[in-house]
Amino acid sequence: MAFLTFQEGYKEGYRLASKHPFKARSCWRIKWRIRGKVHQAYKKTEADADRLLARVILLEDASRSGIAQQSEILDWIERGWLSTDEAMVAFPGWKDTGARRRRTDDANFKEILDLYEQRALDESKAHDAGRKSHRNNMGQTRQIVEWLSMEHPDLRDLTEDHVRGKLRQLESSNYSPWTVMHWLTKTRILIDCAVKLGMIEENPSRSIRLRQPKRVAPRVIIEPDEAVHLLERSLHYRQWINGGLPTACRLGLYAGLRPEEMAWCQWGWLSATRHRLDIQETVCEETGKRWIPKDWEMRVIGVKAALVEFVAAQKEWLKRKDFFGPFMLPGGGARRSGFKNRHLSENAIQSAFRKMVIAEGLNPKITLYSFRHTFLTELARAGVDVRTLQEIAGHSEIRTTEGYLHALRAEKQTDGLPY
Repeated sequence: MAFLTFQEGYKEGYRLASKHPFKARSCWRIKWRIRGKVHQAYKKTEADADRLLARVILLEDASRSGIAQQSEILDWIERGWLSTDEAMVAFPGWKDTGARRRRTDDANFKEILDLYEQRALDESKAHDAGRKSHRNNMGQTRQIVEWLSMEHPDLRDLTEDHVRGKLRQLESSNYSPWTVMHWLTKTRILIDCAVKLGMIEENPSRSIRLRQPKRVAPRVIIEPDEAVHLLERSLHYRQWINGGLPTACRLGLYAGLRPEEMAWCQWGWLSATRHRLDIQETVCEETGKRWIPKDWEMRVIGVKAALVEFVAAQKEWLKRKDFFGPFMLPGGGARRSGFKNRHLSENAIQSAFRKMVIAEGLNPKITLYSFRHTFLTELARAGVDVRTLQEIAGHSEIRTTEGYLHALRAEKQTDGLPY
């Protein structure tokens, strides 16, 4: 059988792109290969997975033939399906075109990105480059820099129409309204950085206005009987994350902690005599890594006796299993026992919870964050005023807290009907 000219050694008509159910995440995983490197992505529904599979099959075929339109290559790169280095090798003609487009007056995008990141850290309350929110922020920002560097290497050529055209492209590609909004916000700040560095005189994206999207997916609130069931069943899944899953469930339902707060929660946060949990700055002595909650996240939460009693029993259980360390959810595991003095990653906690939800056949929309929503909703139902609820939740904006009250008002709108 004849081989194609592309150096990968693919056989004609042979595709490596594939789609498989991924039970750990209750979704579909799509894999494809470019220049020997395997890429993968995840989709919630089989229909979305089929659409992506069709797109990456075209990408694979194009990479083997070395022929594709420039707009297609840029779209693949922006979506993360193909890296710039892979594109340079797979499409030599595109590499030459890109080289010709570069000019001596091209913007220094590394300098812009460095200034953006410094500004993001300075304006952040935590000032922590290791935070998941910061990493996500920089990931999307690098995609925007990739687009700017390829399409508009000289930022002086960038116009408002160019930015609007990119927004329309994102919308037509079925990106969510929130993703489009965040993309525009990050683009504005990036070009502000270029203005500050003297690379461009004014920011053309500042004149663009988008209406803030409305919340589409409602918060998932767990019913009381479901909560009791989850607490009881979580005790049967101690084989994961050093037996920490029952603790994570209770920190969510009894204290409303975020997954990141669960991961950094130390024994000293909980006062057994005062029945209170004190969210505070924490340091991992073994790694030197420091977790600094934002100003409004540093708070004191009153907790039920049930949590205090469970935590005391859990501490003894961890000691018997030789998992005990400074964190309520110790890191490592049976294969990495030397990591028990480190905190567990929030991704590991969320992954273990997803596995339990699947194993129990529960609503797949229930996430670890649903415990926090349930905790705050039940406090609102109990009559806790909105300011106190804001302090307990650690919300920076009162309107975020008011969202829980709006949901309750909707529940009671028909209570006064005379029939």
